[in-house]
Amino acid sequence: MAGVLLVLVILMADAAYTFLRSGALLSDARDSFESAAIALADSDLPEAREHLESGLERADAVGDLTTHPGFGMVRISPLGDDARALEAITEAVRLSARAGLIAIEGSEAMGADGQGIVPSILRDGQVQFDLLEQGRPYLESARRLLGEAESQFDAELHPRLDTIDRALISVDLRVEGAGASVDRLVALLGSLPSLLAEDGARRYLLAFQAPGEARGTGGVIGLVGVLGAKDGRLSLGGIRPYSELQPRPIEAVKAPEWFEQRYAPFFGLRQWPQVNLSPHFPTVAKVLLRMYGEATGRSLDGVIAMDPLALGSMMGAMAPIRQRGFGAPLTQRNVAEVLMKDTYTAFQTPDEQNTFLEGVVRQFWNDISEGSFESLALVKGLGEAVSTQHLKMYSADEHDKRGLAVLEADGDFTRAGPNLQMIWHNNMSVNKVDYFLDRQIAVSIDFGEGGTAQVHTAIQLTNRSPTGPSSLLLGPGIKGDPPGLNRMQFNVLLPVGSKNVRFFLDGRQRKAFRDVEAAGFPVVWDILEIPAGTESLVEVKYEIIDSVLTSPRENTFEFALLPQPLHNVDEYSIGASFSEPLFGDIHVEEGLVRGSSEVISRGRLTSSRSIRVVVDD
Repeated sequence: MAGVLLVLVILMADAAYTFLRSGALLSDARDSFESAAIALADSDLPEAREHLESGLERADAVGDLTTHPGFGMVRISPLGDDARALEAITEAVRLSARAGLIAIEGSEAMGADGQGIVPSILRDGQVQFDLLEQGRPYLESARRLLGEAESQFDAELHPRLDTIDRALISVDLRVEGAGASVDRLVALLGSLPSLLAEDGARRYLLAFQAPGEARGTGGVIGLVGVLGAKDGRLSLGGIRPYSELQPRPIEAVKAPEWFEQRYAPFFGLRQWPQVNLSPHFPTVAKVLLRMYGEATGRSLDGVIAMDPLALGSMMGAMAPIRQRGFGAPLTQRNVAEVLMKDTYTAFQTPDEQNTFLEGVVRQFWNDISEGSFESLALVKGLGEAVSTQHLKMYSADEHDKRGLAVLEADGDFTRAGPNLQMIWHNNMSVNKVDYFLDRQIAVSIDFGEGGTAQVHTAIQLTNRSPTGPSSLLLGPGIKGDPPGLNRMQFNVLLPVGSKNVRFFLDGRQRKAFRDVEAAGFPVVWDILEIPAGTESLVEVKYEIIDSVLTSPRENTFEFALLPQPLHNVDEYSIGASFSEPLFGDIHVEEGLVRGSSEVISRGRLTSSRSIRVVVDD
């Protein structure tokens, strides 16, 4: 008996060593992959390959350890779930490393060198479609491997050790994120030949927005033009104020019933400055195309909407722009401030300001068409403009729509799921004082009995506008208004099925309006007035019944907060807590916290932010 016990002790000690050694190797593998990511960001493919191969060797070593007899002891011990979780992590890491190596092979097949892939496929302002086709099979293979890696976490696993639990969540999310990134690359490679007219030609409406006068999709549309695409190259045919395109009123165009009910009373079906009151860009784009057809008798293939902040993101790739009428050259650093603020005080009339703006936009697109830019910087800037929603695109082609959706360039908020909240406002004071508006959003979610979520959202609105003098920037845009007044239609889009909705302004409950936005999302809204130098507090309270979603793997609650693309980025926080004696994991981007403690995700709302709550009831 003593001998048997001695063998068991030795095996358990060996199991503990094996377990600890596995964790150390996986930690080393993680470091290798992080180094590979840095190398890829610097377009250093040889170094990235070296780090990936090193990480794969360490993951393979862990795989060898899991066949050790000592590891078998862990499988049948109370830490069995930890062992199985470690095996899932190891296999996911191995598959992900192989996917990364194949993706590097694909980059090399597309002509990537020390400068990276972008300069090879974007030469002199023209996309090289033949190179895209050579790289796509590699990326599709990498995506299949990442899909296998994701499937490692399909089994129900409940590790006891906190380190394994955290690692499981972390690797699961990283693999999911890597898969989404490769999905976007595959979608980009598959969509560019159609979007940029490899065969034939495309024509897109260019809508230039001014976020200083806020609208749902960003800002009021001031200039419109037509961007032509042919053989992988974009060129601007012309640009002008919307008033020249539509000098006289048109009949209201058709739109979905929800859009007509919400926005027809505000002339959203017949006036260019009101057409983008909704944040749902696919619907807004269709209305824009119909209005363009009514005004010109011509049809177009899609819409590209951008603003001065999108220009700023991309202008780091090109030389400064100089235009008559303004002394300083426009650069990445100052273009947004100049176009959103300075031009409204430097010019005395809207015509002068529009002439200057037309010249800037025309020069920007001429540089794009002629290839007068640094390719990698332009693509990075374009990615930033898309991720922050300052550039959106719609195509009437169904294949293109799917690709733009994967790229998250289509401005469709419904993709974020049913538990979505979005705050946006539409300027109704006909000035540009949203340049001075700050918004702070605090969301508090409390889970009660039966999975009901009580949501309390507080929005602090601060109008930092000066009180004068009168100008195109401060107004008054409406006779009798004081300069700097911010009159707005303030909207809060709520999760589908929200109940018991209440709206408060500065502590007093108001009987706000109720409507429906795209895909059945309810909206509560009211008209607010915030004079220059003052602030207001809006609070919205509501319930989500049966908020926890049940699946074979876990019971989860997911909540997303989406931004409105404005000049001043919203500050936000999301808190979650349990008022009932439920036990769960609340996952936010910063990490995992177990138990009933309140967890806060906070920062700048440059793109969508979300929390995921895992509830064990």
